[in-house]
Amino acid sequence: MLASTAEFWLEYLLLPQGVSPKGFVMLSIVASGVCVASMRIRVLGMTTCGSNFDHIVMAGRKKSDHELVTHGVYARLRHPAYFGWFYWSIFGQVLLGNPICTLGFAAASRKFFADRIPYEEENLARFYGDRYVDYAARTPIGIPFVRGFVPRVRGLGPKPEPEPNPDPNLNPKDD
Repeated sequence: MLASTAEFWLEYLLLPQGVSPKGFVMLSIVASGVCVASMRIRVLGMTTCGSNFDHIVMAGRKKSDHELVTHGVYARLRHPAYFGWFYWSIFGQVLLGNPICTLGFAAASRKFFADRIPYEEENLARFYGDRYVDYAARTPIGIPFVRGFVPRVRGLGPKPEPEPNPDPNLNPKDD
């Protein structure tokens, strides 16, 4: 945020009006709308998830009370909290008229989510198996150039237990 503040004030004080990207009303209106909408999507994602949401990626073992959330905003976006933060961070810089930080925030945010999302999805695929893989295949991430882990891999999760044979006469071990 220090870079953002420095860019804003340096451009505001040093660049003549009309050269600086600050003060373009239509751009400010659009950027404000995207900021508000993306933050609403982020908060909606976190509240829809409820106790299943955590800022720390669950790795190793699934919490016993953790559920796979696929309803609400999660029916349309696989990672709505990440989606919202991504666009909020970029369009906040557009709103401030910071072209350098807009590009920097876009690159840094994309890199962060390009690393985090596949790692998180690898764990979710292990915890929920093909349920998560199928969900991921039909639900977009919504962040440009960020690919998830799961659509490329199937069968990672726990295998379902075989159904018990109801007819004891058909048990092949008795042969």
